[in-house]
Amino acid sequence: MRAAPRPGRGLAGGVFASALADTLGEREGHRPQVVLFNPGVPDVATLTRDFRGLIDGMDVLTDEERAGLLAEMTAIQQAHSPDALVPVAEQYAALYRKGCDLLCERLGVDASLGAELVTVLHSYLAYLTAARDVPPAPHWRTAASLTSREHRGADFTDTEHGFDVARADLLKSPQVAAALAALLREQEASR
Repeated sequence: MRAAPRPGRGLAGGVFASALADTLGEREGHRPQVVLFNPGVPDVATLTRDFRGLIDGMDVLTDEERAGLLAEMTAIQQAHSPDALVPVAEQYAALYRKGCDLLCERLGVDASLGAELVTVLHSYLAYLTAARDVPPAPHWRTAASLTSREHRGADFTDTEHGFDVARADLLKSPQVAAALAALLREQEASR
């Protein structure tokens, strides 16, 4: 059972890393070079992709129960614009709670476990929505990005290196590791 989201995975990290580099540049007088993985700004599609993974991971539920939750997710998504992250996140959280309640009932565990899982989801949703509140800065484009084949956050940086690997495999790809090492060597040499 994979019922809790894995915070830090997704587009929001690129936003925060770029903003952090800006802050360090202001404080230290030298902005560090940034390398990002699948960067972009979170949106409803990002949230839906992650949420689908959560529901698919509730393998204790029946296929019909998971299909029902996914159908409700689709209805929520279709009822909102692609940039309506906050209202969609709130409705997905309520739907996730419904799924967690089913999980707890099925497993015979106290409902407080479901409440804890929902708390983790709320933290992740706050992380995503906070990234939308960070205004992009011109320096962000100077970062290099390493992207998977399904990446759809293009045009976040001026230098993008695309790889024919799945999103889930990006960080374990030997080709991506070699490209990252080359970028870091290049950046070190330019100092």
